[in-house]
Amino acid sequence: MEKYGLHDRQRRLLYLLNCEHGMITGKDLALKLGISERTVRNDITQINEKMAEHQLEILAVRGKGYALKVGSRKVFHELFSSNNGMLTREDRIKFLIMKLARTSEWCDLLELEDDLFVSHTTLENDIREIRNRISEHEPYLTVLREGNRIRLDDDEVKRRNIMVRLYSENWDYDSRDGIILEDQLMSPETLDMLRRTWKDILRRNNILVDDFGMIYILIASAVARTRLIEGHILPSAIDGQTFHLHQARRIFEAVDMFWECMEREWKVSADVSEHRWMENILGQLVILNFTDENKEAMAGKTDRCCGNFADLLMGEIRDKYHIPLDLAGDFRNDFILHIQALMNSMVSVQTQSKYIIDELRMRYPFIGDLCHYLCRRLKDLCGVRMSEDDEDYLLPFLCDAWQSVARKETKGRIRAVLVSHFNYGLSHYLINEIRIRYGNRMTIEGPFPIYDRQKIDSVEPSLILTTARMNAFREYPIPVLTISPLLERTACENIEKCVDTLVNRYMYPDPPKGTHYFRHSGLELFVERRMELSQILGLMEENLRGNYLVNQLLTICWEKCYYILLSTECLFIYMIGSHGQSTVMTSVVCKYVTTWQQNRNIRKIIFMIVSEDEIQYLGSFYRLMQEEASENFTDR
Repeated sequence: MEKYGLHDRQRRLLYLLNCEHGMITGKDLALKLGISERTVRNDITQINEKMAEHQLEILAVRGKGYALKVGSRKVFHELFSSNNGMLTREDRIKFLIMKLARTSEWCDLLELEDDLFVSHTTLENDIREIRNRISEHEPYLTVLREGNRIRLDDDEVKRRNIMVRLYSENWDYDSRDGIILEDQLMSPETLDMLRRTWKDILRRNNILVDDFGMIYILIASAVARTRLIEGHILPSAIDGQTFHLHQARRIFEAVDMFWECMEREWKVSADVSEHRWMENILGQLVILNFTDENKEAMAGKTDRCCGNFADLLMGEIRDKYHIPLDLAGDFRNDFILHIQALMNSMVSVQTQSKYIIDELRMRYPFIGDLCHYLCRRLKDLCGVRMSEDDEDYLLPFLCDAWQSVARKETKGRIRAVLVSHFNYGLSHYLINEIRIRYGNRMTIEGPFPIYDRQKIDSVEPSLILTTARMNAFREYPIPVLTISPLLERTACENIEKCVDTLVNRYMYPDPPKGTHYFRHSGLELFVERRMELSQILGLMEENLRGNYLVNQLLTICWEKCYYILLSTECLFIYMIGSHGQSTVMTSVVCKYVTTWQQNRNIRKIIFMIVSEDEIQYLGSFYRLMQEEASENFTDR
């Protein structure tokens, strides 16, 4: 920013630290930003120098990592506010979308070029991205153009949805005001009055919403107030939702009370359409705020088709991928409520959780794939348009369901032994700590002495946890982890990874043909020159066809393949083969990093064609590719 002198990468670094809510190592920051650890250290030094007088500091703790200390949230907000300069493309796009959504007039492109200090080509590229975001995806609002002028189509509902979404995406939950995109429409004074108004109304009507719901209804109210004052009214034909809730009457009464307050305090009058629009939003937020106590009752009040769709799709996952989601406790009710929310057209995802969702998708790539499959099927069944945001919302439910199924399927089958050279008291302290943390995922036996190999073998363990470096003098055909009674963070992470691997190997056993039949000599390449991803993919296809491993009738359409990160450095791509195509895999390791979407640190690309006859082993292929991605290939 011009005011603070921070460039885009340094702001991204601050964003990551803010999302972490704790310590993060320099190595992890470097991988997420696609830069070296030395560059991370240099950026942190510059940030601390420039922000010292503004009460913002990055703390370094030797052996643990970095943490963000923010004395003034207002300064932090200004770092990400478009009002203080637009150094990045993302800044410009947010500014342009908001400007187009708020005005009904034509915007002159030449004037925009001057205002944003960008070239004609840069602005044209920004406009294409805006079309991609709001015309080709939700809310599907057309960008109109006449020569050098552009504007948005006159759809007030969609314009409001865009504004509400943009403000809520840029909300800071770590402060009271929370406003990053602060302006006359979204001032702290306006939101404070709306907050007090809605808290009182919701309390009086015994309506509960979560934090996201409260912020969403506040922003929607502020947008509605300003649009009405400016003369932008909703169409009279707007429909109200039919809520299958025991709270439907309370929702209607709450909205009536809100508009009465708006007219009394701000002299803002609302017609029936304004009531319907606000009722739709509040009703959908209530649906999304289910708890363990009320979710079964709520699921029973949804449309009957929601339960039918949930049963159908859970059956497809069981038959196609052999994952019995019906064993996953509350997943069916969660899924039914999610389907009802989709049919009510609720934008429900919190974009602040995107950082966490990306980590989940990397940890459970096959579950991310299943989530993608479910959302595509829901699009067909429900007749609604789906986006990646809908996958982001469903993914945590699906990850939790898979863990529940895995715990039941692997109960008593994964055994760990603790081998300790410490005395009785310390050894039993350690094993109890391990049982508290991991007892629901595996059976832990011991503690056993180091010398008694026979007793250790008698348990037939899957994993050995030891307080001494046993691998220096004794070999085992299973994983052996050396730990301390203090169970430091690194040790816990290693145990988690090892248990995940063991669970995956049980849930996704090796295919009947083994783990190497789809690997062929000459298909593992090393590229020593800089190449774009498209060039690398072309090289991989050429190599496959040159080795006569791809059916001549098979067309590899890279745009339709499925892409997912297995680690910050490894990209996995696959497609389902046809015409009798056999399963085959090829990989490329790059000397220089390449880029996929926003990920700038890709060093390994794995491509797989999965035979139509082996789709049921897709989870096994994912597991094998994850294990391969975890291998050290960067020092090759």
